[in-house]
Amino acid sequence: MATIFSGQTPAVTNANNASPIHVGTYFTPAVDGSVTKARWYPPTTSQSSVKAALFRTIDSAKIGADVTFAGSVAGPGWVEVAFASPVAVVAGTQYAVVVRTPQFYTATTGASSPWPITNGDLSTPTNAGRFNDSDDADVQFPTDSFNNGCYFVDVEFTTEEVPAEGSAALGLELALAGIGARDSGGVAAMGLELAVASSGSISAEGVAAAGLGLTVAAAGARPASGSLDVILNLAVSGSGLRTSSGVSALGLGLTVSATGSNGDVGCPVPAFPFAPSSLSGYSWSARAVKSFPGGDC
Repeated sequence: MATIFSGQTPAVTNANNASPIHVGTYFTPAVDGSVTKARWYPPTTSQSSVKAALFRTIDSAKIGADVTFAGSVAGPGWVEVAFASPVAVVAGTQYAVVVRTPQFYTATTGASSPWPITNGDLSTPTNAGRFNDSDDADVQFPTDSFNNGCYFVDVEFTTEEVPAEGSAALGLELALAGIGARDSGGVAAMGLELAVASSGSISAEGVAAAGLGLTVAAAGARPASGSLDVILNLAVSGSGLRTSSGVSALGLGLTVSATGSNGDVGCPVPAFPFAPSSLSGYSWSARAVKSFPGGDC
């Protein structure tokens, strides 16, 4: 991680603008990387609703959307806020990190200003401190300068590779829902055990790729009626898939087993309610199983 400032502190710790003002720092990275946070050395007067944003100076485009510092902020000392996701920046391109403060800010001006600064992979131009005297509620791009001012707005910069939002390390995505069964998006319910072979994967449609081993086992309970709840073992072969209607395609083996039952002693278990054409040659028949004492057929 790198920052623009490395120990410098403001000479004026409680400058008063009497209205909102947007203060910032122009800087350039020497290498490609990402800006993860905005940093600011706030005034001694506590203020809330302080915002930050990141701009590209060549076209004044906002590339890091407004984020708000938590609670009320006050100096002395640096405070920081993370952007919603790391903002990619390019070597040799100039950017501006900007803070919108409701009224008060910190500054150093004249010959005492630290410009220009070079700190590791980050550098600033001469007269890098800029401001925008606007009462706009959103952070605005700063273009004005005064007396070589420095307003102590900074970034946290990294050259480490940051995964894109929503991506999973090593190509594996596993999401566990708090309750309930597996939904249409393939999210596994809590209590399920999922094992994936290194060469296999599951597509969004639920198709099992070759080399995939998938075992789903939930610790369900038996209702009083003796019917099967969610004690389930499901095995999917390499070429099989399960359709939305529950029909087993060729290559799918489905086994349901439980310590409970589907009926009383001697009562027939209904045949499966479907006989898919894709399983021609197979037959399903009723059979009797042991059930709980005291039941009725």
